[in-house]
Amino acid sequence: ELTTSVPSSSSSAPLAGSSSGAALVERTLQELSEQDDHRHVRQAEWDPDLVQLSTAVKTRIPQLVEERCRSARHRVNCGLIAQARHAWASADSVLYIWDYHREDPQVLVVPADSAIVSVAVCPARQGVFDSNVQWLLVLCTRLTVSLVGLQLDKSAGGLYRQPLQRPWEASVG
Repeated sequence: ELTTSVPSSSSSAPLAGSSSGAALVERTLQELSEQDDHRHVRQAEWDPDLVQLSTAVKTRIPQLVEERCRSARHRVNCGLIAQARHAWASADSVLYIWDYHREDPQVLVVPADSAIVSVAVCPARQGVFDSNVQWLLVLCTRLTVSLVGLQLDKSAGGLYRQPLQRPWEASVG
């Protein structure tokens, strides 16, 4: 038995902007069930708490970052630091981090020894690093794995690089 979870026309909270698409899916499933005796469609009510579609923020990537990514020779990666509401992009051996909620954000530039392969962020363990360090940026290249301390300044709206008390870099191979 095939159960659909598309909003019906009597549903009190259809998905924003998708009622015609949902109706098309529902109609198609019903037509398919009529053509095949082995399929039975039973309409289910749509749970309004299941999905909330909205556009929260639309901002451009900073011009500096766009230019560096366009001129990269070897590798470009990008991603989000959701915990801090920042985005990042790496172009070859330089990492760029910025607040994607600001129209003209300050860009934090973090250089590496060679092309950046992977980037991750994790919370800093209390008592191990300086108390100002809230996040650790793990920056991986083919040659090294580096930890960079980061502090989120909510009043200024940005991430700032915090020097660690001792270098945390390991060579590979």
